[in-house]
Amino acid sequence: MKDDIHENRVFFRKAREDDANRIFEIDAVSFKKPYSLNTIIESVSSDIVIAAVDGRDTVLGYIIGVKGYDTIDIIRIAVAESYKRQGIGGKLLIKLIDEYEKFDFWLEVRENNTPAISLYEKNGFRQIGQRKGFYDEYEPPVNALTMKYYK
Repeated sequence: MKDDIHENRVFFRKAREDDANRIFEIDAVSFKKPYSLNTIIESVSSDIVIAAVDGRDTVLGYIIGVKGYDTIDIIRIAVAESYKRQGIGGKLLIKLIDEYEKFDFWLEVRENNTPAISLYEKNGFRQIGQRKGFYDEYEPPVNALTMKYYK
């Protein structure tokens, strides 16, 4: 990232390998199909991972993006339970978009994840498609909305 950014006692910086355990903990309680610790370590070293941290450098949330030629697929965004509904998820999204402003951004979200859909729409994402039964870890499988960021 260009610089570490401080807003309301939350800092945003590139995630480091020593953040992997905390990201793993947040991921494990945030997703029905959590990533393994090894997957998170690989993401931190090869993908775009921005961490939101407090003044003691404890990870409060993170966002993971996979960079293509001219696109970034946002594949994960999560905030620790005790820090939800404080705007951290939205700020993570904005930091990623600001840092990689020349890219197009895409993501998929469960069609029944109303808080996430609202967050994405509030920050410039619009639905452009749907993938039937994409989230097969649910019974019955849940459709994914495909969303694209519009500047």
